[in-house]
Amino acid sequence: MNPPLRTARDREAILEGLADGTIEVLCSDHAPHCDYEKEVEFDYAPFGITGLETELALSLMQLYHTRRLGWRSNRKIHRRSRAAAAAAERHIERRGGCGCDSL
Repeated sequence: MNPPLRTARDREAILEGLADGTIEVLCSDHAPHCDYEKEVEFDYAPFGITGLETELALSLMQLYHTRRLGWRSNRKIHRRSRAAAAAAERHIERRGGCGCDSL
């Protein structure tokens, strides 16, 4: 992750914002990279993690299992994320980008 959420206070503020509805969407910064960008030596490849698996696991662990959000609320923030990702995908394709794997 680049840049990481550095302090516990920053991370707690995000969790509180998700729990109280201030933050309505939970999504990863899926910055699609073309194959040629990733097929280089590790040190030269763009930053990135597997977004969906990480995002879902963390939301379950930090929101659902801690009872900050119920199951339906947790699903709702992810559904909104899918809609936002689909809109971003359409925008990227219209601009001639290499696209991404939308949810």
